[in-house]
Amino acid sequence: LTVERAAALAGYVQSLGAWFLQEQPFVPTEDDYLVYTYNRFQACRFGLDAVYVDPATGDHMPLRDHILMTMTELEWHSEALDATRAIAALRTDVERGHNDARWLRERQARERMLPEVVRQAALRFRGQG
Repeated sequence: LTVERAAALAGYVQSLGAWFLQEQPFVPTEDDYLVYTYNRFQACRFGLDAVYVDPATGDHMPLRDHILMTMTELEWHSEALDATRAIAALRTDVERGHNDARWLRERQARERMLPEVVRQAALRFRGQG
C-alpha cells in the first residue's frame, strides 16, 4: 500500500458513500448477508479474480467486473467530490489486475523471506520502492 493508493481508496469510499446517500441504489435486507461470507472469502482468497454473488439476484460475476460496474455508477459522485482522478487510477489498476495483495504475493514468491517482503513494503509505502 502506498500513500497515493490509500488516498485513492479514500476517494472511492467517499464516492460510494455519496452514491448510497443520494441514490439509495438498494435497500439492504437480512437475506443479503447469506452471501456475505462467501463473497468475503472469495475476495480475500482470490482478490480481483474472485467470483462475486449479487445478493439481490444471486447472479455470479467476476469481482473485477462488479468493481468496474460500480466505478461507472460512481462517476458523477466522484466528480462532485473531486475524486475523479482517484477513481480513474483505481480503475486502471483493476483493469490491469494490479493490487497490493498481488504485489505482496509476487514479492514473497521472489524473496521467500518475510522480513525482506516487509522491508520492501515499507519502502514502497514511503515512496522509495
